[in-house]
Amino acid sequence: MKVRIAALAIALQVLLVHVALASAADSLEQRADQKFEANRKTEVTVRYHHANTAVTFKDQFIPIRFLFGRSTDQINWNNHTKTASVLRNGKQLILATKSFNPSKKQVVWPHEWFVFKDGTNYVNVMYLNQIFDRYGKYEADSEEQKWAQKLGFLGITYIDSIYGGKDGIQHVFVMFDEQA
Repeated sequence: MKVRIAALAIALQVLLVHVALASAADSLEQRADQKFEANRKTEVTVRYHHANTAVTFKDQFIPIRFLFGRSTDQINWNNHTKTASVLRNGKQLILATKSFNPSKKQVVWPHEWFVFKDGTNYVNVMYLNQIFDRYGKYEADSEEQKWAQKLGFLGITYIDSIYGGKDGIQHVFVMFDEQA
């Protein structure tokens, strides 16, 4: 009996180690996809300077002007290079539809994480949610931590999200630094 219990304990330990390693090996995209209820209505509430603005969108793609319009210095579109930029505190988030060589003060958002449609740039909030997840506990060398450091200039303190269940809406709360 003791041998069976010991064998079961060892098997369970091996299984748990395997599951932990498999989750660590998943990419940021895979982890975000597992956590976020994509392709459903998404209500986004942006809090900046003690004021909330909430809008419901048909999916997880949110216009950059809605997300960053009140919290940044400038949002630009360069029709020649087909790039959008979000400027804050001398640094830029670049959304480029073609390859782009950034300077030291520019961070390029992966083109798989946004869409340009009908003259508007939309960020897939699922990835911002993964990076700035209020309750996410990430290793220092994780993709999430690296992205959070790169995007720190945007002033996002945290993001909270929850699937509403009965209303069928993914609720996302984006908190910006109140001191900004």
